[in-house]
Amino acid sequence: ERRFGASVQRFLVCCDRPERAARSSSASSAHADMGLLTLAPPSSFPALELFEPASGARVAAEEELWPGEWVLFAGETLSFLTGGALQAPVHRVPWVERGARPQRCAAPFFLRAAPWATVRDPSGAVELSCRQLIERHCATRRPWRRLRAGMVDIGDW
Repeated sequence: ERRFGASVQRFLVCCDRPERAARSSSASSAHADMGLLTLAPPSSFPALELFEPASGARVAAEEELWPGEWVLFAGETLSFLTGGALQAPVHRVPWVERGARPQRCAAPFFLRAAPWATVRDPSGAVELSCRQLIERHCATRRPWRRLRAGMVDIGDW
């Protein structure tokens, strides 16, 4: 388990929408990344959609990049470590009609804590391994997320 680092870079090629795909489907369904940070260089053509954690507003992040800029956002582990002060944005890649362009290619880097690393919430009340955080909470509930209306705590601790 400790022979390899926890962080990973993925090289993705988005295919065309399958003929039988539902209109509401997407190349990458809506999700939040599990790690500490995600760093994404501009893809071969913009498609990444982020949703503002507070409002749910859609942001076409890649469309607003200047030359040399990359997209950087928090993951669920960092959101836990900051008690939700930094939110992991939900994001997706919709099917995009590429026309004569080549297939969309992307190469995000995911900075992750080691599975055996101990993580604590800001109060110090919750301490667990990163593996436990991902398996028990990130894949199901996310107690560090709060309702934005009145900042009502909806945690499950």
